Parts: sequence; C-alpha cells; structure tokens
Amino acid sequence: DPDCPPVTLLWGMRTLDDLYLHDEIQSWQDRLCEFRYVPVLSRAGGEWSGRRGYVQDAAIEEIEDFSEYAIYLCGSPDMVTASKRAFMAKGASGNHIYADSFFFQHNLQPR
Repeated sequence: DPDCPPVTLLWGMRTLDDLYLHDEIQSWQDRLCEFRYVPVLSRAGGEWSGRRGYVQDAAIEEIEDFSEYAIYLCGSPDMVTASKRAFMAKGASGNHIYADSFFFQHNLQPR
C-alpha cells in the first residue's frame, strides 16, 4: 500500500526496565499497517530473549542497503554521529537522516 510505507522501529535501551511502554509499542504491530518493532538491549540480563547489542549494529544487520530509507535517530551525540557515519557508508543519504542528539541530565545532589 503506497499510503502506508513500512516502518521499523529499532529501539535501543540498556536494560529491560528501560523499555518504557514496551507492551504498548509491541501491540502496535497488530494494529498498524506495515509496522515492526525490534527492541535491542545493550546490557540485557538473562531474562531477555530478544536482540542484544547496540541498536545501530542491529540496524546494519537488518538492512543491507540504506539508500531507500528515511532514518530517524535519537540518542547520545556519539551514537548519533557513529550511526550517521555507518548508515551513510551503507548507502543512506545525508538528506534522509533526521537526528535529535541529547545529553542525560546528571542527578543533582540535594542542598
């Protein structure tokens, strides 16, 4: 269906507890046209049976040629920079990579 292009959400987190709204997002696969959800954990415990490692590495394993994709990245500046470089080496156009880099706020000590 040209009005419903396929969407794959590769969502990288450290642990299972970090996957907020995991069940809801997983349910979207049954409700949304051509939607696929692939959570990837970099520090997964023994209870995790899904993908392990870094999300950008999982994307490279999933997609051979990035030239036909619009890519949306959100994460640390280092992850975003490394991902852009890796995806462009696999054919992604810089004009089709959209990114939001962010820093985590350190916990402030009470006064």
